[in-house]
Amino acid sequence: MKTTPVLAKQSQSMTQIHRLAIVAIALLVMLPMLFYGVYDAHDLPAFHLRWAKQFSDQFWSGELYPRWLLNLNGGLGSPTFFFYSPVPYYFTSLLRPLVWMADPLGWHQLSFGALLGLAASGITAYLWLQCLVPARAAFIAAIFYVIAPYHLAVDLYVRFAYAEFWSFVWLPLILYFTHKLAQGQKKAAIGFTIAQALLIMTHLPTFLIFSPVPFLYLLWYGKQRVKIAIAFSIAFILAVGLAAIYWFPAMTTKDFIILKADPTQYEFYDYTTNFLFAETIRQNFQGVISFLGISSILTLVLAITTFFIANRLNSTRHSSLFWIAIAIWSCWMCLPQSNVVWQLIPPLQIIEVPWRFNTILTLATTALIGLAAATIQPTRLNRKHIFSASVVFVIGAGLAMLVLLPVRELIFNWTAANKVLLTIIVSACAIAAGFVLYWTRLVSSKLATISLLLTIVLLFSSSVVMKRSLYPILNLKSELEIQRDAVLHRPKWVPASLYTTDNLRKLIDEKFGSAVTIEAQDRVTASIWKPRFLTLQTSLETEQWLTLRQFYYPAWIAKTNSLSLPIQPSPEGLLQIKVPPGQHTIAVQLETLPQERIGIVLSFGAGGLLMAWFALFNRRIQKLLIAKRSGLHFKSSAS
Repeated sequence: MKTTPVLAKQSQSMTQIHRLAIVAIALLVMLPMLFYGVYDAHDLPAFHLRWAKQFSDQFWSGELYPRWLLNLNGGLGSPTFFFYSPVPYYFTSLLRPLVWMADPLGWHQLSFGALLGLAASGITAYLWLQCLVPARAAFIAAIFYVIAPYHLAVDLYVRFAYAEFWSFVWLPLILYFTHKLAQGQKKAAIGFTIAQALLIMTHLPTFLIFSPVPFLYLLWYGKQRVKIAIAFSIAFILAVGLAAIYWFPAMTTKDFIILKADPTQYEFYDYTTNFLFAETIRQNFQGVISFLGISSILTLVLAITTFFIANRLNSTRHSSLFWIAIAIWSCWMCLPQSNVVWQLIPPLQIIEVPWRFNTILTLATTALIGLAAATIQPTRLNRKHIFSASVVFVIGAGLAMLVLLPVRELIFNWTAANKVLLTIIVSACAIAAGFVLYWTRLVSSKLATISLLLTIVLLFSSSVVMKRSLYPILNLKSELEIQRDAVLHRPKWVPASLYTTDNLRKLIDEKFGSAVTIEAQDRVTASIWKPRFLTLQTSLETEQWLTLRQFYYPAWIAKTNSLSLPIQPSPEGLLQIKVPPGQHTIAVQLETLPQERIGIVLSFGAGGLLMAWFALFNRRIQKLLIAKRSGLHFKSSAS
């Protein structure tokens, strides 16, 4: 009994060391991004760099939830955050005071935000995995989660899918609270509600594909299934309600923007063109998608080998069966063979790219690595171990170079058949090498060696893909000058022909210049020009329609002396106001949409219910404590 506090203190100390190590590893793999500067990831300069800067500017100027970004599209405005998830940008904005260097583009606060997201994902993964395996095994698996190919190389360095990248933070946290709930800790439902709401407000597609997993997890691990299922259902509904401030306007105002306006964009966002190992993927994505397809199958093979390791012990068999099923399902959903499911469940199709299921595959493989690591006892290093590790690394590095052939566009025309063939070759070579090393007594476990080889293949090839993405953007200044928003966020009143960088620049330079209106420029000035609120001073001789330097959008209103003025979209989709003659002060405001109000009411209502539920939990706990103390007092008195 005397040693128990000592052991507990040692365990707590080791946990802190593990957490610090996870943060250090996240920092290490982020160094290229932190030091390189803005690089040509697919969505980085075009979207997230400018979104983060504008969101942060408006947030720090006092706007609690920036939805209309004033300075996008050359100052014509954009409804970006009526539709895009805000949570990652809140965290990024909060980091602005910590940026000590000059940051005119907002790059440093964005890279700090990515570092925070990567480190936090490792910490939450470690927290969850400790529910399943010892701390050492949880630490090993959490490292894989941080640097897994889809998480780091694809989502951050190649695509810069910032919202999906941040969703990796919340997935393990949701499972942590789900696990606690499954063990009968009903108070964990509060944490589940908050974590789930954060996921919804971070990346809605990930929420849609992940939502069955906690439910299945609860059924698999749960004890008091009926009572726990009720608490889980309440928590799930409250989470959806909490996030309504974002998703309700986003889902109910889609008619205000042009989805799939550009034919090339339409092709990309059609889910049938985005299955892995499909022939219809656009050519400019061919190298990365080829790597993603091969790495996805290799990740599944890694999941299978670690499953066989974990399945040998009774203590890890139950969990390993669950996670191998999730891994196989998630990988299959990325392939063309799953198209029948996508057709049967139309809501899936709004996810647009089936290979998003790699988030679930990465999570499942992480769990299996942790379960496998829990069954392997560490041994002291000797010369033989160092030599065998060197051999395994060399073989793994060689196989990684094969995986990179499609990325380098070498040797073959990389059709689906050739990619399948290469995947089979790499997998077979890794398995064969594991058997050879075992038969020559260089290693003591075939499965562990194969798993290690596959891990090296994935991580080594991912690091090369990361490096391939790091090259400068030659026209960065002109790219950011107009700051045209995504095609999907174009207000439907704006012609497609106008919504190009060159045409927006021409419109602003030729028709507006430095003025805020096209007509009567010398008789109209702006005294206030803020997001969603403008004040104009006019002095007109006759009644005129004035075309303002803002895109038209529903809920724009204009008033002078409490008199509402007529508003309409111009042929270019700009905001037009009918102004009477004489001198007037005109207040122009983008009012809160009814859909926004409903979302706010739903979120505040869900928040109130959550607080009441929390208070009810606390009251029950206090009653139990009082009853327990009374029972102890009664026993001591009787004795």
